[in-house]
Amino acid sequence: MPFAHRPDARIWWDQSGAGDPILLIMGHAYGAGMWHRTTPELAASYRVIRFDNRGVGRSSDPPGLYPVPLLADDALAVLDAAGAASAHVYGVSLGGAIALQLALDHPGRVRSLILGCTAASAEGVPRGALLTRARSLLPAAALNRMAWELLYGPGTPASRRAEDQQIVRRTRCSGRGAAQPAARAPARARQPARRRRHGDPGRFRGAGGAPRWLMRKHEPVNYQRFGD
Repeated sequence: MPFAHRPDARIWWDQSGAGDPILLIMGHAYGAGMWHRTTPELAASYRVIRFDNRGVGRSSDPPGLYPVPLLADDALAVLDAAGAASAHVYGVSLGGAIALQLALDHPGRVRSLILGCTAASAEGVPRGALLTRARSLLPAAALNRMAWELLYGPGTPASRRAEDQQIVRRTRCSGRGAAQPAARAPARARQPARRRRHGDPGRFRGAGGAPRWLMRKHEPVNYQRFGD
């Protein structure tokens, strides 16, 4: 089983197909298994490299917060481990933020960007306020049910939804049985592991409690904050 080695974590990755490399970066709390429909289609023409973000699936679950620059460095380590000098990079949701950060930090390693269901904001404009408010009013189970309804169109076969849900249930996500996060983590991230179920932002949060995906600042690009 291949791993990219970081100072504090091991990042699981695999590859399939042949051709120009394309790096797949999944969103918050989902593992590489959620690319199960995309991977074989791309592998017919490309060398597909996918990985589990830290805290998810087969990758390490070290304590502390997981800011976007750290996750982008993990993605770079995967490219290095795969021997890919550069790659097309396809990120969805949080994975889109990671992909953008990777392109900002290492533009020579990114041939092109494909961004799905992700967002960026100009400096000083917060995102994620509605989601934060919803989390304060609704239990996690209800929010997860709502999310599943938003993820699929009305014509999606029930069998496909069930298949994806099985993959999610099998995927270990950050917070299950992990050591306590750093003291600066928000109160919700410090709750016992039995309360931090799949979909809780956990260590991917910013220190202020809102889901802030902080980026390193690059000029002249003014993007500095991401949100759901």
